[in-house]
Amino acid sequence: MLSNFQFIAEKWPNIFNRFSKAEELAVTDPRTSLAYSRMGLELAVNWMFEYDLELELPYDTSLNGLMRDFKFNEQVPRKIINDLHLIRKAGNLALHNKSVNKQDSLQATENSFFLVGF
Repeated sequence: MLSNFQFIAEKWPNIFNRFSKAEELAVTDPRTSLAYSRMGLELAVNWMFEYDLELELPYDTSLNGLMRDFKFNEQVPRKIINDLHLIRKAGNLALHNKSVNKQDSLQATENSFFLVGF
């Protein structure tokens, strides 16, 4: 089955692997899907900080710290920032055995697609 993320497979294979796995599992295994979405998000955000010359790593290099960085927030539209926080939070819930469902994983997959399309 081809993934909706296929268009990033060659340029960003690690990110593709995480997001396509999240997509594959979104309905059948929401918890694992959310974990993959969060891992993909972390890879994508770290990639941005590594290759965008305007971004400098802040003191707090946690995913949340990177996503709250002033320059990062200047560059990324507010709607996408909000979507990214949804992925982060839902992924955290999944990884800490809190209640999640397929709507959460489907939304995270959709938000991931908007991120890589940005």
